[in-house]
Amino acid sequence: MVSQYFVRQPNGLLARFSARAGLIYAVDLSEADAVDWYHRRMTDEEAPEKVRRALADEPVEGGEPALDRLGRWRTCLAAIRVAHGESAVAVLRTDHAGVFEPPGQAIPARGPTVATPLAPVLGVNRPDVPSPVA
Repeated sequence: MVSQYFVRQPNGLLARFSARAGLIYAVDLSEADAVDWYHRRMTDEEAPEKVRRALADEPVEGGEPALDRLGRWRTCLAAIRVAHGESAVAVLRTDHAGVFEPPGQAIPARGPTVATPLAPVLGVNRPDVPSPVA
């Protein structure tokens, strides 16, 4: 299983999700940000392809993309709910409201945001869940 990958947010930008921790580590990333992150971990040919697949919403484990191109996003939110409860998604929605806006209604991005405010909330009484790092 892939431990971290990018998902297309409803606002059209990208988020980096950890399947292992069930956390979103960063939101509002550009395509270039994602390619740069992958370049540090794989070949120059693989990195752009991984990002293309995220933007196209191709499922990580294979299959067809969702019609609204938010299948990966919904899968990540479901994983967060299972690992940390509905309150964790509520914190994400509160702290990063623009992430949840559909295309055409997006709040202008201020640049990449590290989603570290989730760590204290998600890590409460959960020493097995590591805090996100930038």
